[in-house]
Amino acid sequence: MCISIFALGALSVFAETEGYLAYRVLNGEITITGFDKTSEETEITIPETIAGLPVTGINEYAFNYCKTITGIHLPSSIKTIGGDAFSGCANLTDIVFHNNIKGIWDNAFSDCINITNITLPNGIDYIGYTTFSGCESLESITIPKTVTKIQRKAFLGCANLRTVYYLGTEEEWNSITIAKQNSELKNADVIFVKHTETAVSGDRKTF
Repeated sequence: MCISIFALGALSVFAETEGYLAYRVLNGEITITGFDKTSEETEITIPETIAGLPVTGINEYAFNYCKTITGIHLPSSIKTIGGDAFSGCANLTDIVFHNNIKGIWDNAFSDCINITNITLPNGIDYIGYTTFSGCESLESITIPKTVTKIQRKAFLGCANLRTVYYLGTEEEWNSITIAKQNSELKNADVIFVKHTETAVSGDRKTF
């Protein structure tokens, strides 16, 4: 562990660092706050612990406009992803979530134009405002039945979104609060998956 200055967008901040990651410690937990944009790393694996403390969050703007990143692997210790955390990551194609994440804040993955498929983790309860807006290559998304609310414009500009795999029943899907301006989501085919391990089989319905 060391202290160094990272170039994070237009700002330079004094931060604790671990490799190419900047972070802060609060109440015995670690939040990733930034990424060394001079790094040549393309596949980013967030560690579950740093200096023996759990990594529980990704701060807002932590990786936004990191155009070299192609893959993000998040540990099971992550609980929240902040607004704009990965927005504008133009070459990002692969996101691996784990089940402890409860919410994804506004604009977190907006304009990640090369993502084609997303599987949200079981346990997540809401999708924030414009979370996936501008993800123009997105073709399918898997949504667990723990989701209770999808905010406005969450999928705005996702013109290629064709299929939603929902890991619950039609009745549970209809109980989700889906805010206005989500026509891309509403126009997709919804497949109600009976067995989560085979997210390609189920009952299809146009929502």
